[in-house]
Amino acid sequence: AVFVDDDGQAYLYWDQSSPWAAKLKSTMLSIDSSTIVNGILPGSNSAPFYFCEASSMRKRNGIYYYVYAGSQRHAGHDNVLAYGTSTSPLGPFTYRGIIIDNYGSDPGVSNNHGSIAQFHGKWYVFYHRSSRNTVRNRRLCIEPITFNADGTIPEVSMTSQGVSGPIDACSRIEAEIACGLSGTAYIETSSDTGIGIGNIQEHIGFIQNNNYAIYRYLDFGTGTDRFSARIACPTSNSGIEIRLDSITGTLIGTCPVQNTGSFQTWGQTVSTPITVTTGIHAVYLKFTGGSGYLFNLNWFAFSRTTAVQPTAKNRTMSPAGNKMVEIYDLRGKLISTYRCTNERAGADRSNGHLSEGLYIQRITQQGQPAGKQGKTQVIKAQ
Repeated sequence: AVFVDDDGQAYLYWDQSSPWAAKLKSTMLSIDSSTIVNGILPGSNSAPFYFCEASSMRKRNGIYYYVYAGSQRHAGHDNVLAYGTSTSPLGPFTYRGIIIDNYGSDPGVSNNHGSIAQFHGKWYVFYHRSSRNTVRNRRLCIEPITFNADGTIPEVSMTSQGVSGPIDACSRIEAEIACGLSGTAYIETSSDTGIGIGNIQEHIGFIQNNNYAIYRYLDFGTGTDRFSARIACPTSNSGIEIRLDSITGTLIGTCPVQNTGSFQTWGQTVSTPITVTTGIHAVYLKFTGGSGYLFNLNWFAFSRTTAVQPTAKNRTMSPAGNKMVEIYDLRGKLISTYRCTNERAGADRSNGHLSEGLYIQRITQQGQPAGKQGKTQVIKAQ
């Protein structure tokens, strides 16, 4: 790593098991050998540093932060981004703690590389999570961080939301955004069609009994009462327990998983009612069943089956018979689609949670001639 201090002096940091540092000459093509320091982290290979590799230097409020990959928690695996601080860019550095730990992101996880950076006045930690049961497949991730008054950094957890706010629980949630996996379960490429991350179709596969996936954080809004999931399963008597905030947290429902024929035969979406859930939570999906691999999980979503009440003036629109109802946000993004039969307007039943606000509703009568756009109106979700 190369670091340029406020006075324009550049420094080079390099390592493998032992961290070194030196000043760079003004040409930036060679080092000033008289300034070489071996072991800028005193006792780097033992407690508390447990240094491995991946040197990175930052400076904030006159404090130098030496960020690196360490093995403080998992012997033989440098899964944490740890750091030390100093008042000098050449140390010695005092150990301060762990910024983030990527252990549990994948069975094949082995290391963690990254650093901290400031952007538009806020600080973030960049790191990676392993995927597809190999250390060679790495996903770039980012989480916000804060600083205590003394300049130390509170450890942050891996999340599915990253730098954005909590994820709408009633949106389609791709299984591969899990921020934690246990047991043999891991992300792999998928034969199923649909929305993927970066146009790559993936799912969680190799699921066995008592494995689980973690999603931080989901926003259930004013309440959801149903869970749905897309699965492929060659067995019977499997299921998904839906728990809040921990693997032993509140059980809000259990979804039975159906036999679809094979691990690559994607069946209809399975669905089950759950305890009405509100607010923001971490969600733990615990997988249950017999021995061996159970099923693959592509995506899941929560929904609310209670009515969305439109404003009074919209109640005059009540076409009878089968109709397709589409709900859009005011930017034209499709939020929900469903069919209803002989329902008067005003009993607008949405299969997705709508936060309070204005939406565009389009109702198309079954059998309507091609080219007809249906009746469109603005509704208010309360």
